[in-house]
Parts: sequence; structure tokens; C-alpha cells
Amino acid sequence: MISGADPRRDMLSLFDTCIFPTHTCFDDALDYLALRLRQDRRAAAKLTLVHGILLVPEGPKVGTPFAHGWVEEALPGGVVVWQDGFIDLGGFEVPLAGGTLRAERDLARVTYSTPAVDWREKMRLQKDTRYTVRQAIAENRRSNNFGPWVDEYRALCGKGETFWPEATS
Repeated sequence: MISGADPRRDMLSLFDTCIFPTHTCFDDALDYLALRLRQDRRAAAKLTLVHGILLVPEGPKVGTPFAHGWVEEALPGGVVVWQDGFIDLGGFEVPLAGGTLRAERDLARVTYSTPAVDWREKMRLQKDTRYTVRQAIAENRRSNNFGPWVDEYRALCGKGETFWPEATS
């Protein structure tokens, strides 16, 4: 730590890292909802599954619409968005017979939250459909999939396109 520096700021910079998308957001969101309900069924009152259309916030495809799924939780301090991603823990090398296996990235899956107001602004939310826990379970059973369940959102999925070949922060 730099002498005289704010230790809280140093800790924040430690966690100021890039988060890579999973490209399985609809599955991730419903899985997270199910996990939270297994932990405490009373959480249903403060959790909402959300599917929506956002605009790519940065990079070569900035402004391109895409479908996304996430969970929102109403907390005393405000609403937070929960979603999954991958963080880069750094590369690694493994010595093997006849050479070395090298990877530039060592990704770890994480579930993280961020204040909903900030997230919506950064991700440029265009449209959303909100589901109570009961509605999400009913849609999952009806469709036999994790979503999206709205045709307009589904049309933006599954084209094999990735919007962030590199990390987003």
C-alpha cells in the first residue's frame, strides 16, 4: 500500500477487474433464482426475474441491441442486479512432456451484484419484462426452457454473435 493512501481505495482497485459474459444469461438468472429460493423461500417476495433488451455499452458493436436475463433484488438500500460472469485470474503454464501448456486466461465463474440504477444506465435498458417467482416458474414449465419467453427477445438470441470478444468492465 502507498503510504497515506486510503486503504478502502486500494481494496477497491484490487477488485476493479474485467468481467466476461457467460453467454448463458437466461439459464444463469433462473438458476440463481432457484438457488436463492432453496436457501430461503421467503426471498421470493424480494426477487424478480427480468428479461430485457439492452444496448452494447462499449466496443466495436456499441449501441447494438441484445437480449439479456438477470435477477433483481429489492434490498433496504435499493434494488440490485444479480448476474453471472467470468473474471480473469491470470494466465498459467503447465509443464508437459514435450512442451508447455500455456493459457493467457484462467477464468473463474462468479455471481455478482451491482446497483440497479447504475447498471440500467450503463447497459442502456430499452425494454424489459418482469416476472415474479411464480410467473417465472410457470413460464419455465410452460415453455420447457429458461427463456427468453418473449418473441422480440428471442429474435435477438442464438445468432452465434458475441458482442464482447474482449472483457467488459
